[in-house]
Amino acid sequence: MLHAQHLKVVEFRADLSMADAVQFPKEDLNGNRCGLIKLGLTLPKTDVEFEGDIVLSENKSGEWWIYMPQGSNWLTIKSKSSSYLPLRCDFVDYGIDGIKKRCDLCHVF
Repeated sequence: MLHAQHLKVVEFRADLSMADAVQFPKEDLNGNRCGLIKLGLTLPKTDVEFEGDIVLSENKSGEWWIYMPQGSNWLTIKSKSSSYLPLRCDFVDYGIDGIKKRCDLCHVF
């Protein structure tokens, strides 16, 4: 018998000192720059999928870079194989109202 594991947010914070969202910009369908969430996740990248207002997600050396448009305020992390239960991250639960226009950067570990 197998049991799904649980994901857990260890840290979620805005880090305005990081410039990756400015250095490697992505735009939404309206031409507005996106904010960037960097997600450290120790699961096989082939088993991960995300839900939310996502413009682009890519794995860079074991760290997920998830670009989201201004106003986005939640992200769900899911397993394609159902090996762990989905985790919905509502940004307000971590003191962040949502992705800001000026390419705010959040780190999730």
